[in-house]
Amino acid sequence: VFGFTSFALYHRLSWEWQSISLFWLVIFGFCTVLWVRGKKLEEKARNPLRGILEGYIPHFRRRFKLLK
Repeated sequence: VFGFTSFALYHRLSWEWQSISLFWLVIFGFCTVLWVRGKKLEEKARNPLRGILEGYIPHFRRRFKLLK
């Protein structure tokens, strides 16, 4: 896909190699941001009580640290 798209951008649209590199850099950056955001949401969904217990039980953190 990478090669075919780069070839098409270069020959069909007459893009310079700098423009093609910038195109792929933007695509890679956008996908990386989506991946990192998804990982954070996945971690948050995996532990839905995270942050809730600390607010209701003030000594929860101390007990949790002792268990580690």
